[in-house]
Order: sequence, then C-alpha cells, then structure tokens
Amino acid sequence: MKAPVRSFIIRGPTGIREAHTLVLGQGLRVTETAGGLPELESTAAGDPPLMPGDDIQAALATGRDVRLGPGTFHINYPLVVGANGRGQRLSGSGIDIGNAAGRTVLYTTSYSPAIRIQSRGSVVEGFMLGGSFGPNVAGIRADSVSDITLRNLIITGQAEWGIRLEGVSGCEISNVIVSATRTYGIYARGLQNAKLWNLLLEGCDTGLYVEDGSGVACESVSAVECVGYGVRLTGGTGNRLFAVRADNCGTGIAMDGNAGAVVGESLSLVECFRVGILVDHARDVALNACRAVNSNGPLVILDAENVAASAFASQSSRNSFPLHVRVERSTGVVFTGARVVNGATPPTYEVDVSGAGGRVVFIQHNFDPARINSGGNFAAL
Repeated sequence: MKAPVRSFIIRGPTGIREAHTLVLGQGLRVTETAGGLPELESTAAGDPPLMPGDDIQAALATGRDVRLGPGTFHINYPLVVGANGRGQRLSGSGIDIGNAAGRTVLYTTSYSPAIRIQSRGSVVEGFMLGGSFGPNVAGIRADSVSDITLRNLIITGQAEWGIRLEGVSGCEISNVIVSATRTYGIYARGLQNAKLWNLLLEGCDTGLYVEDGSGVACESVSAVECVGYGVRLTGGTGNRLFAVRADNCGTGIAMDGNAGAVVGESLSLVECFRVGILVDHARDVALNACRAVNSNGPLVILDAENVAASAFASQSSRNSFPLHVRVERSTGVVFTGARVVNGATPPTYEVDVSGAGGRVVFIQHNFDPARINSGGNFAAL
C-alpha cells in the first residue's frame, strides 16, 4: 500500500503555501497545526543562518545581526561589522575542533582586513578565520570603537596581525586561538578598560602586544613558541597579568616603559631562551608567585623603580642557564621569599645586583652567599 502524501504548511510574509517535500535547515523544526498538518517553525530569533555561497556582506549591510551556518565561506573582500553606525553581531556555528561538520570556517583571500569592526557594541564570535592574507593585513581590525566583544574564535594563517585594535576601549577578547601570524597574534595600541582571557597564541613573532594600554587585564593567556615576545606590555598604566604562561618563547613576559601600577601574578615561564620575565624602564611593578623553568635570565630588572617580587621561584635542570636574578640601574627593589634550584653544575652567580642603582632587599631567600655578585647592593633581612 502506497504511503499517503502529506502536505506541509509553510507560513511566510506572503501567506501560506503547501509542499510535499521539506528540507529542514539549522534553527528550524516541524510542529503540527490544530488540523493535524505538519507546520514549519523557527527555533531561533532573527533570520535563518546563512550557508556557504550566501552573500555575507549583503546580509551585514542590512544592519541586522548575521548568523552563519556550518561549512566553509570563501570571502575575497573585507566584511564590515557595524557599517550602519550601530552595534551588530556576526556569529558562526562554532569552532568545535572535534566536529568538523559543525564548524564555521571563513576562508579569505583579501588584501584588506578580513573583518573590520566599525561600531560600538559589536560582537564577532564562533568561527575559524584563515586563508591567504596579503602583507600588512589583519584578520580582525577595529579602530576607535568601544564595548566590542571577540570570542570563541580561531585565527590562523600568515596575517600580519591576528587581531589589531587601535584606540579601543571597553573591549573583551575571550576563548581565542591565534596561530602562525607573521608578526603579532594580538596587537593593541591605546587599549583601555579591557579584559583579555583564555587566549592561546602560538607560532607568532609576538603573541600579545599591548602598547600604551590602561586598565587592561590579561588572564589565563598562553604564548607558545613565539620567537620575539610571548606577552609584552609597553607603556601605559594600571595593567594586570594573571595566570599568564610563556613556553619556548624568546622573551617570555616583558613589562617595559610602564608608568605605574603594573601587576604580574602567577606568571609561568618555561624554557624562554632570552629572558623569562623582563621589567625594563617601569615603575610601581608587583610580581607575585612567578615561576621560571629553564629560562635564560629568569628575572631581569633594568632601569626600574619600585619593584616588589614575592614568592619568586626559578628552577634549572640544565647547566647552560646561568643567573636566576639580575638587577641593573634600578631602585626600590624588594624580594620576599625567593627560591632557586640549580642544575647539576651551579652557575657562577645565582643573583647579580652589582649594577643596581641602590640596595636590593631580599627577605627569606635561599641564594648561596658565595654565588651572589653584590657590588655592595645586596641587603638580606
């Protein structure tokens, strides 16, 4: 017996039409009318998601929020978010690494920023961005806007900057992976009152670079195999690093030229081949519970003023990493609870403060007195 043909009722702005075949897309479901006929409904607010081949920029130009379904979208022009002067959301279906079928990928061949954010309150989230970037091109760029959110993103490929921000305030960047950029994973100049957390920056020249930032909080940030700097804060005031890790980087974490109130807490440096933590031309710096393993120059303080380091730990299992602490041309430096572990062959000096600008105070330390290059500046309490 042949199965009966059932009609589906599809309700739209022009009325009702019937069909015998129904293809469901993301965000849709079938319910039943009072008369017993199946009825198509949307399970999500707003327009249905775009699918590969749809015109993303045309959808953004309407000013409405835009959702992208799973699949690979090829773009050869910059996508402008917030072009109409008001906040806008560009959302993908996610970056589930274990489920390629549920992932949204934007593949660009643009010689301009792949995505440019132009309005306050805009959100970009939930997709992977890669492709063939031109020289001096950013994956995502925002200039002189406020209260923007970038989250749940993977940015990969040879962009100059994964994310570039200029004069941005009130920004949140979270759950973002940036890989293999030419210069910077994330570059931010003039960033104010921002939170950057749960970031992985790998294979960049510099993972995270914040220049002249104010009130920037970086939390749970990992920089891996960044040949220049893992994380660098230069200039600015009132910034904080918490639970930041640099692994196999050139200089792991640098705080230089900061005007004051810089806090680095629970910093972890692993096998950084130039300097682990660098404090250079900075003042009012607090370092709490920082740890370096097999770093060449685990903690170096240069031309600084008022630096307090508590519970600093340095461990070396190799003989090629001399000197745990070096202080030069700096004043107001105080260590509380410094602990070092040497390799099989101890270094000539564990600490060198001979070039400091004044007394360097150490409270509760385990330095070998015979391996301290004091120059008259080492003061133990």
